[in-house]
Amino acid sequence: MHSAKMFMLLVAFSGVSAVSLEDRFLAAPKTSQHAKEDALQMWAVADTELRESEREEVEANNGLADANAIEEVAADQAKVDKARAVKELKGTDLQAALAVARDEEASKVMDAKQIEDVAANEQKDAAATRKEAEQVRHDAANIESADRDAANEIADAKEMKLVADIEEKEAAEESHQAHEDKANADAIEQAAALTGKADATGATKEQQKRELGDAKKLEDIAAKEVKDAADTMKDATRMRKDAEAIEAVA
Repeated sequence: MHSAKMFMLLVAFSGVSAVSLEDRFLAAPKTSQHAKEDALQMWAVADTELRESEREEVEANNGLADANAIEEVAADQAKVDKARAVKELKGTDLQAALAVARDEEASKVMDAKQIEDVAANEQKDAAATRKEAEQVRHDAANIESADRDAANEIADAKEMKLVADIEEKEAAEESHQAHEDKANADAIEQAAALTGKADATGATKEQQKRELGDAKKLEDIAAKEVKDAADTMKDATRMRKDAEAIEAVA
């Protein structure tokens, strides 16, 4: 009963057909804008339901107060009628008057009981309406939270792609530097070999040894740069893949 009423309120606030609204709310919001619109509509419905529950509760309290007042008035009037009858009447007239007083009191008590029953139903409705409103508020908050999380994840994915771009550029620079260092090492080795052939003195051999040592150091540096470039590219590829996975589900 209340769920149907809640759905009709959603229809009223959304301004769309019941069928399309049902499709929207049975499925997850397709876009961030839809999520925000759904949450706003649900907040509005919840506010309306809360106001209605407050009105129902006021009416229930008023009904209970009226019922109590009717019962008190009926009891007082019955006492007055019975006292007057005892004072003024005797015999069958007295019994008839007392019966009339009892009937009138019973009729008013029955009216009060009916009012109490209506008030009890209104209290029950108010509690159910308030519970549904609280649930709608909770659902709206969850939608907004999920939308914020999705937006944060998309922002994280963009940052990850930027980092991947930087790492790919860094890997390319490391690879280029490794290539240059390897070329320099080869040139030094070739020059050292030519120097050794041209002059076989001890000084020349010592110089050749130093040059070959320098070339070996450059080769080691180049090898490390090649490895670093490969590792950096691997990290960039993994990060880009993770970012695309986040975007696919966000």
